[in-house]
Amino acid sequence: MRIIWKILILFFLISVNSNSAITNFKKGTFHEGDVYWKHKKISLPPGKWESVERWSWSIGFWTASDVQLAKHSDNYVEEFYSFGEIDFMGRYQGYIAPQIDEILYQNPHDGCYERPEYTLLKLYKKGKVHNCFRVRHIEVDKELNRPDDGDSKWASAVLRKWIRDRNMITPKIMLCAIGVYYAPVVRDTYYGWSHCIDPKKLGAIEAKFFTEETSEYHPANINNYPDKIEVMNKWMIKTAQFHQQIEIALKAKKRHKLNFEKIAKIPKDNKIKKKQLKKTEPIKPIPDDNTVVAAASGTGFFVSDKGLMVTNHHVIDQCKSVKVNFKGDEIEAKTLAIDKTNDLAIIKAEINPDKFYPVSNEDVTLLQDIIVAGFPLGKKVSAAIKTHKGSVTALAGYGDNYSNFQTDATINQGNSGGPVIDQKGNIVGIAVALMSADAGQNIFFAVKSSTLKTFASSNGISFSQPSNIDKTNAELGKLITEGTVFLECWMTVAKIKQLIAKEENKKAFYSKFR
Repeated sequence: MRIIWKILILFFLISVNSNSAITNFKKGTFHEGDVYWKHKKISLPPGKWESVERWSWSIGFWTASDVQLAKHSDNYVEEFYSFGEIDFMGRYQGYIAPQIDEILYQNPHDGCYERPEYTLLKLYKKGKVHNCFRVRHIEVDKELNRPDDGDSKWASAVLRKWIRDRNMITPKIMLCAIGVYYAPVVRDTYYGWSHCIDPKKLGAIEAKFFTEETSEYHPANINNYPDKIEVMNKWMIKTAQFHQQIEIALKAKKRHKLNFEKIAKIPKDNKIKKKQLKKTEPIKPIPDDNTVVAAASGTGFFVSDKGLMVTNHHVIDQCKSVKVNFKGDEIEAKTLAIDKTNDLAIIKAEINPDKFYPVSNEDVTLLQDIIVAGFPLGKKVSAAIKTHKGSVTALAGYGDNYSNFQTDATINQGNSGGPVIDQKGNIVGIAVALMSADAGQNIFFAVKSSTLKTFASSNGISFSQPSNIDKTNAELGKLITEGTVFLECWMTVAKIKQLIAKEENKKAFYSKFR
């Protein structure tokens, strides 16, 4: 019973390509506008939608149904849309709750927790209540065939067959939004929906990269493509508004509703008759040139339990002050040593971290597996640290710089100064640079650990002995989370203007200044 339950929930809730079932939808029929499903009215996104598949089942008191729709033109799929529910009828909640938690928060391939490929995650979780909304891009072929998740490949079998039988062409990359709402206190029914769209339908120009990791829409890459940022923002606003409408339709309690204040306007509930006065945001004055503000961000990492940290020189360069974000506090750091040539800096703050990194005694080898960690989007966009796996692709950096090595693990401006580690958790490099989008994709550089050790030794600083035992992913995750910090550079507005005016500038300035 436990296995059947997991499969059904996974199939229904987590898959962006879930199969479908609904009583008033017949396979091959077309629908548009408002459709009536069970006791609810659902407004379909504009256009004609073909019913691809439907299913329903019941086990004892439990019943479930789901529908999968597709919008296409000239055998080209433009959008997928699905919605469904599982009604538990108030039975066996003590058994259901831990299963839901396991599927939503422990599934290694997808779920309601921060992942590098997610552009946005909004979550309300308290007790048995779950309200989850996430926006991401998908590599369509990977989602259909699931090479990294063979156990659930069958879940997209019907959709794959429909595409094959109808000779349909699918986009290589799609933007998706997935929503889930379950609140037994409102109704003991688990609701889920998903909507995926070809970015070109949102006005995007043709993409150049078509894997999940290299896509221009990946959070680690999108800052290099302003047009893709505009498209993704448009998609987030559109789908966030839809999720808000779903919350209203399902009569979600106010405390359960997600906060989309900075993304989309709250839709009106037609049942509310009272007029409310419009609130206007006060106009923020433009800061004076001498005002010191948070200007740019970067990443650093602990190398001792005394608050010693390593980062890039360009992260702290010309900052009036550098602040370390640690466990919710902003703590000012002082600079101990800099190496402008190799873009390194050692700083210190009054912090005693539980976790810190040892530094490898050996440089990387060609094709060695490595992990890069950091805050490529800055805390203003996502508070979660991001990691990327890759390998060493060259033992020298740009212009045959042998103090650096090249990797295909994604490094962006906000990653600057972040740790590059091996499976033992040893520092083997410091994230330092990326090639411009025009120069090529997946060309990133890191400073070698030997360069760091020479620099530190010259300044009377030593590191702990490296580990010789491989760590589990869970151990590495804890080390990365607790040993890596978000750094913020504070400087005057005048200095910001001066640096932005320079063509050669590595700082990850916040978008409001760019």
